[in-house]
Amino acid sequence: MKALSSIYFKIFFLFLSAIIVAIALAYEIDKSFHNSEISRSKIEIFYLINSMTPNIVMGDFATAKVLAEQFGFYELNSLPNGYATLYQSTNDMVHSMIFSTKEMLGFELEYEEFHTIVSRPISYGVVMGNDFLFFCVVFVGILVLLGIVVLRLLRPLRKLKKSLKSFNAEISSNVFEANAQKDEISALIAMLNEMSEQIVRMLKSRELILKSLGHELKTPLTKMRLFIEVSQKEYPYMQKLLPHISGLRGLIDNILELERLNSGKIQLQSSRFFAETLVFETLKNFNEEEEKIRLEMIENFPIQGDLELLARALRNLIENALKYNESPYIKIIIGDELCAQSATLAQNQETKNDKTTNKLVGWGNMNYTLALELEPLQDSIASPTLKNALKSTLNLPKCISVVSKSPPLTHPLHHYTEPFVRDDVHNALPGHGLGLSIVSDILALHGYCLQYSYHNQRHYFSMVIA
Repeated sequence: MKALSSIYFKIFFLFLSAIIVAIALAYEIDKSFHNSEISRSKIEIFYLINSMTPNIVMGDFATAKVLAEQFGFYELNSLPNGYATLYQSTNDMVHSMIFSTKEMLGFELEYEEFHTIVSRPISYGVVMGNDFLFFCVVFVGILVLLGIVVLRLLRPLRKLKKSLKSFNAEISSNVFEANAQKDEISALIAMLNEMSEQIVRMLKSRELILKSLGHELKTPLTKMRLFIEVSQKEYPYMQKLLPHISGLRGLIDNILELERLNSGKIQLQSSRFFAETLVFETLKNFNEEEEKIRLEMIENFPIQGDLELLARALRNLIENALKYNESPYIKIIIGDELCAQSATLAQNQETKNDKTTNKLVGWGNMNYTLALELEPLQDSIASPTLKNALKSTLNLPKCISVVSKSPPLTHPLHHYTEPFVRDDVHNALPGHGLGLSIVSDILALHGYCLQYSYHNQRHYFSMVIA
């Protein structure tokens, strides 16, 4: 498909189409003139036959042949092979027949002892001769030459494409080779070189700022925190500064993480693990909030990706849910919610079956319910309709959803995945609007996506694992 979209292919296709159309048009025009010449020659032959007939009847055969020669006809010994009869007439005096072949046009006259066959070459039209082949070769040659000239003029675009690839791989100024010709492409290359210089200056400035954030700010913040913790007995009021220092340090960490994700140079440490592993790895950071988190396992599906980065994304979703939640707890659902609804319906229908089980799985001092095991449950469902409904959910994309209760968002999800974007009503709460942006970037690196829905006064932020 890339080759078909190439400008070189399009130019080649246009020239090839022009050649085909031109040859077809030339053939049709030449054929039309050829047929016109046949019709004109037939009229001329009728006139010649009418002129020769009196001489033939009177026995003046020499004069009749001279008339034929004056019109360019020469005598044949017999009718040519593959001739086609155009006209044939027999009367009491003279029998006449007009014929044609690919190369000639002639007629036959017969009267008593007189018999003659004459013909002449078709003088107009090149379709039937070698001139047509010569015309095609010359015309195609001219078009090919024009095509080569056009492609040569466009050759700087190929160099420009290679330069853009190298610029994307390693950004530097003046990477675009100047074109010797003073044309529009040369002007474009000059503008791109100017733009690349501006980009390099901006990136250097950005890199300097990020280095300052990473070192010049984090080091003093660490010293301040250490000083406050050491001096909190002597100056207890200074302990109020600790949340602000932690928030500022978190902001710096988030900015650095967002820059690392957007740099395009991050290398994923990909491995295969289960969704349960990802959730437990994330919940290690929430021991103090374990009473506010409930887990619901629907299906423990495998995931291919960077465990550390995906844990960071899930941690951001959990932190947001805890921050804005208005109910006693939030919920983490491992598996597809539609699958959970189908499974719950099936479980209500088959409460007497021993194969449908509930399990308690511990995390810290908290337990959560493993609602069902999908494969045993399928075997336990008696109703074919319920069984088919449950099987159809297995083909859905798997997801890990974080559910919390609070008023609905005022904008679409993509609005909140932009850096430093928050609703006005949340400005009083701690945070900087980078959490969802980091989540979206991490999932995009893996080819996954973030989805959002709101119903029953609850937010559903889902990491969709395709």
